[in-house]
Amino acid sequence: MEATKDIFDVLLKDENYRIIMKRLLETSIKESFNAIMITEAGPGYPIVFTNQAFTALTELILAEPEE
Repeated sequence: MEATKDIFDVLLKDENYRIIMKRLLETSIKESFNAIMITEAGPGYPIVFTNQAFTALTELILAEPEE
């Protein structure tokens, strides 16, 4: 078995690892005690996501996108 030089090499080669790490990142952001807001880098910087800590701090509730 070949030794991996960089963590990103594993992400490129192993789909299961990528799925697990994505799920871990998503859960960490959602459940964080720190307020987190993610925006798009576009005109007006539209808000894409806020976690519960951000909502509790600012009392801003994000509307669900219309489909």
